[in-house]
Amino acid sequence: MDDWLTLVAFGLSFGVLLIVLTRYQASRHQRYLSQNNEQSSKMIAGQRELISQQERKITIAERQVAVLERIAIALEQKRP
Repeated sequence: MDDWLTLVAFGLSFGVLLIVLTRYQASRHQRYLSQNNEQSSKMIAGQRELISQQERKITIAERQVAVLERIAIALEQKRP
């Protein structure tokens, strides 16, 4: 009977240890995911800002090209 009692106590203590380790690992993984989500959000916000800056630069470049084309057309029309 003592052998069974020892075996049951060992099994229960091992089971409790597994539960504690599993919860600890799950909490560490949850912290990692939270940190990763924060970093991803910051990176996405930075990329959106870069995209909007590039769009503004493209718009300015398009306007400059249009002005240069009008100047070129005007100069061609002035030539005899």
